[in-house]
Amino acid sequence: MNRTVKMDMTGLNCPNCGGSNLHHGEVRVLTRQGGSEDRDGIEVRTDNGRVSMAPVAAEQMLGRRHSLEIAFWCELCPAHLWLQIMQHKGSTYLEWIAGENSRDEKANLVKPKSHESTF
Repeated sequence: MNRTVKMDMTGLNCPNCGGSNLHHGEVRVLTRQGGSEDRDGIEVRTDNGRVSMAPVAAEQMLGRRHSLEIAFWCELCPAHLWLQIMQHKGSTYLEWIAGENSRDEKANLVKPKSHESTF
């Protein structure tokens, strides 16, 4: 899989097959408390009308500041992936990460259990 984010005039392309038939789902937002790169953070998730929030230890945060991840699946191939948007030293980076739960596995984060609500 090509981890580079590519777009054409119709939108994002699947990094696995190159198709433009991507569907998005769960969204995860990680933000550091106080905006400092060495502080603990908070993760907010939303999926299927549910919102959850949980603390995240500083060493489990991605990048120096804030990050955003959006789950995608492709109509044209079996790809399940995440688009990760991360800030580092004033620059913003976009990258594809393969797998339905790759960030949880990669960062060893505990799934949030508190502050859940349904809209």
